[in-house]
Amino acid sequence: MHQSKRSKLKNGVVSVICTFALAFSMGMPYLAFAQDEEELLPIEMEVTDTPAPDEAVVPVEGADDAQDADAADATDPMPDAAEGGEAAEDADVSDATETNSVEATPAATDTVTYTFIGTTDGTREVQVEKGTVIAADQIPTGATASYTEYGQNILGTFVGWSINKRSLMPGPPTQHLDLSFCTDTFNADWNVHNVLDSAANSSRTFYPVYKLNAYVVQIGMSTDEAISMGNVTMEMFIEAGGVITKDNPLVRYMETEAPYPERGATEILGWFYRGWDDYTNNRPVTFPVTVNSDMTGEDGNGLTCVYVFPSEDTDTSTFTSLDVIGDTRVKVSGDLNGPNIPEGADVKVEADPVTSGPAFDDLNQAMGRDRIGDVFEITLLVNGQEVHDGFGTLAISMPIDPAYNGHVIFIYHRHQDGSITTTRTIAKDGYVTFSVTDLSWFAMEDRGLPEGSGLAQTGDEVPLLGLIGLISVAGGVACYSLLNLRSRKRGLHVR
Repeated sequence: MHQSKRSKLKNGVVSVICTFALAFSMGMPYLAFAQDEEELLPIEMEVTDTPAPDEAVVPVEGADDAQDADAADATDPMPDAAEGGEAAEDADVSDATETNSVEATPAATDTVTYTFIGTTDGTREVQVEKGTVIAADQIPTGATASYTEYGQNILGTFVGWSINKRSLMPGPPTQHLDLSFCTDTFNADWNVHNVLDSAANSSRTFYPVYKLNAYVVQIGMSTDEAISMGNVTMEMFIEAGGVITKDNPLVRYMETEAPYPERGATEILGWFYRGWDDYTNNRPVTFPVTVNSDMTGEDGNGLTCVYVFPSEDTDTSTFTSLDVIGDTRVKVSGDLNGPNIPEGADVKVEADPVTSGPAFDDLNQAMGRDRIGDVFEITLLVNGQEVHDGFGTLAISMPIDPAYNGHVIFIYHRHQDGSITTTRTIAKDGYVTFSVTDLSWFAMEDRGLPEGSGLAQTGDEVPLLGLIGLISVAGGVACYSLLNLRSRKRGLHVR
């Protein structure tokens, strides 16, 4: 047979096999379902003495109580049936009629319910015919309301209804107000969430919207590099000429209860006027702030509390190198001058990776899936005795995959008292170096490349479906390339 025909025949066979496999895999659930249905079918018809629906049961006059009881058993129980043959006959006729009739299907609901929260008379429900627009005289008016968040008290003017309601923060758990606010220039598109002028197709709940004669001020928090965590921004409304002080509840929240301090950003650099993506200008905020216009990220006048993470800046040039036992990949040097270091003492450092224990669990819980590398327990041995503090300052270099060189690495330090602190450093030459004044357990977390490096951040999760799609495409390309390569070797073309 000609080589080209053999190739075509082989490709045709492969295509048939693939098609059969696809059809088989798609048909398997149906076959299984069909098999289950067959198993559920009765094996044989059940035979009873109950008369057919069209057979009349004629009661015998003067029948005794036993006969009446038998007749009742043969038909559906009738709670209100009277004793006697006449009642039994009525019951039998009723049974026959019900059996022959088709059960009536309830009429489909042709209206939907619009629920309005916060009207002048409380909650109101209005029935609206499906496919129609609610009549104007059916739309209620919202009750009088004032904006009282964050120490303000601004009377609002009711302007309409929205299917969204405003979130009230801060404070766990997040609360939701059964109303919302807008101004002429901010959040004026609230009516995007108003479907009252659309044909009704499902039940809805509406919340009142109030217009404020006020300005919006966005207050947020960020870090000096905004690594990994993004930004927290919230807004408040203030009347013209209103003043924001350091005692404002939203300002206090950003300084005391916001999430950055929980991740190690314990130092506040200060308050700055900043836009959405502006982390470089240096316009400090001086409180109190008088509000005479909108102050948002769009115009670069949002108020932002800027946090900084502790950075490793200890000068280790005069430190003395120390012997390390255990995992010798760890390097340690120190300026030993504490009370627990007697003159002439024999000092060594013990470093061991740990994979279990309370400290290991605490670090894993604090870091989640972001931990990289090993967790180390590092102890200072002075004349053979463990020393955890009072030794001066040590510089520790822990090994890390060189792929992280140049990345921001956070060192999580679990102290002897159970507390956890963090230090920010940059990976270099396969190591991260930091200084400590007490010893215990250490772990590392990757925060990606520094902001403004021009390179992509690392550590982001790849969506599962996207990964599957990428693998599928790559596999298809690889198979095509392989077939193309083999066919080209044979002098054929893949079509």
